[in-house]
Amino acid sequence: MEMLARWLNGKFYISNYCPVPIQEFLVFDGAIYPASTATRFYKTTIQLNTQTEPEACKPIACRLIEPSEHPELKNSVMNAVVSLAVDTARAGYGALVFCSSRKGCETDARLISYAMPALQDISAHAFEKRKDLLCELRSTASGLDSTLEQTIPFGVGFHR
Repeated sequence: MEMLARWLNGKFYISNYCPVPIQEFLVFDGAIYPASTATRFYKTTIQLNTQTEPEACKPIACRLIEPSEHPELKNSVMNAVVSLAVDTARAGYGALVFCSSRKGCETDARLISYAMPALQDISAHAFEKRKDLLCELRSTASGLDSTLEQTIPFGVGFHR
């Protein structure tokens, strides 16, 4: 990148500033493990996948995700995604969930929105802003996507 900046006669800046703290964890079998560095992530995955290591050498989970009784959340990965997204939102933060397909985006958004707080538990101000967003989306050339219409009132959107 620096060479490209010189070639373009531009300025090249490097910054480690991150306006929002990013915390990284590894979820394995419904347990959450700290994975703040690549080394820690790698070490944790090796320890979890090694059957011959004694229990004392296994990493300690910082939290467990309870299994869900809902049929849509029987898959432990989907249950973890929904649980972590909702917990993050309830703590007052936003969560990005990456999906590999358009259908995955829509499915995940629907499931997360079902698990979000009920509409009557949302502040009037937040609900009005969400209704305004729906109106704006309806007025676009492409119109309002039916899945977004279902998820936005709960504070969940997606992009595919």
